[in-house]
Amino acid sequence: GLTQAGNGRMTFSWNEASGNGLSLADSTTIFTMRFTALGTTVRSIPITVTGTPTALEFYDAALVKKSTALTAGAVNITCEFTISGKVLTPTDNGVRNVAVTLSGGSSPLTTITDTAGNYSFKILPGTYTLTPTKTYEQYKTNGVSTLDIALIQAHVLQRTPFNAAYKVIAGDANNSSGVTTADILFLRRLILGTDTTLPNNRIWAFVDGGQTFSNPLAPFPFSSTKTLTNQSTDITHTFRGIKIGDVNYDRNPLLDQAPSGDTLRLFGEWTDTEDGYATLRVKSRAVAGLLGWQSTLKWDPKQLQLQHVSGLINNLGIGERWKDDGYLTLSWNDPRAEGLSFTEGVAWMELKFRKTGSLLRAGVGITEEKLGTEAFNGNYQSMGVKMEPGELRGNAWNGMLRVYPNPASQYLNIEWKMERAGTATVRLLDEQGRTLYQEAKTYKAGVQHLRLDSKAMRLSSGQCIIQIEQNGKSMFEKIIITGDQPKP
Repeated sequence: GLTQAGNGRMTFSWNEASGNGLSLADSTTIFTMRFTALGTTVRSIPITVTGTPTALEFYDAALVKKSTALTAGAVNITCEFTISGKVLTPTDNGVRNVAVTLSGGSSPLTTITDTAGNYSFKILPGTYTLTPTKTYEQYKTNGVSTLDIALIQAHVLQRTPFNAAYKVIAGDANNSSGVTTADILFLRRLILGTDTTLPNNRIWAFVDGGQTFSNPLAPFPFSSTKTLTNQSTDITHTFRGIKIGDVNYDRNPLLDQAPSGDTLRLFGEWTDTEDGYATLRVKSRAVAGLLGWQSTLKWDPKQLQLQHVSGLINNLGIGERWKDDGYLTLSWNDPRAEGLSFTEGVAWMELKFRKTGSLLRAGVGITEEKLGTEAFNGNYQSMGVKMEPGELRGNAWNGMLRVYPNPASQYLNIEWKMERAGTATVRLLDEQGRTLYQEAKTYKAGVQHLRLDSKAMRLSSGQCIIQIEQNGKSMFEKIIITGDQPKP
């Protein structure tokens, strides 16, 4: 029988029901007790057996009182504590997606830093080691440019030595514990795209935030881990994340955000005119929470020459520095910094082109050549940017052109309509506009039909263009030449 007596006491009594006595093996458990810990610190609470308030007595089967030997015990209460901290760049920006591993317990634990670089563990007292690693980065050249190469070169030549240990560590691209010309070679290959990563896929280095350097120009070796010995209370510890190659600390932390999965989709609507000009209105599909975006539009200046561009939405910046070369740079952001939503078909800008005489078909697309493409939502997460293809055909007129079958194996059937009698020239062009076949004849008004034998003409497989020219006006149609005639 057990009774709680209060004030940390419990009385108990037991007897063998038959009165004959019961033999107990050594260390037999008589009863167990369950406690609730109060407080958050590690403690040991002694447990003793006394004769107060219930007398301490023990009898055998013959009802003979026996002596007792008491051994004091204790309840050991072990409480969890927190190891937490941040992984920050030298400029105190949080480094996202760093795997911080805690080893030393029964099994290693790993957590991933959030956008602000935070990490945290709940553990029991003990000795542990923290190790940060980051081997994946979507934009491996984020912060790494030719300017960094120039700064490393100036350091190697001792013209302008680095003034911080973290810059020296960032300049060590091949992990040789020094900054040399070899590091420049590896970084240049990464920038040019010859290599997709640095040696051993080492994109980041991490330094114990509490480490100091007596000589900033010689920081090697440095500690990239932190050991906590007999730790039993909450602790906060910081690591410094060094992007390899970024010696001027200009890495854009926003590019390291988790992609939102959304995409800004642009498309163009062409208006073609007979006076030799064409207008393109750039619109977007519906998009929610757009914070800002930048990109470069590109076209072929040999076929289209930009005459005028107008922004149709507030706060859209348009750079015309390279317009004669076929480029426009674009930049827009929500002036309220909240993220705007746009409905289907919102017009962003209008471009007026003059069509050149060599125009076959042309389009406007997105490129990374002048200004890298970026877009973010209101949570600073990256978004995709795409432009749906749209083509302008050269010198379109009110005639009719039909080419079939398409794809074609041997025979190409060409039909077109002539409003009045006259001479028409039929050309078969390759993708570069070179003439593969040409025939000029006088035709009566009405629908015309011409049949060409691609095998007799020894045409190779690929894409060709049919051109019909009459009175200085042309119309075009693409056709695919294949090895097999498609079945109906």
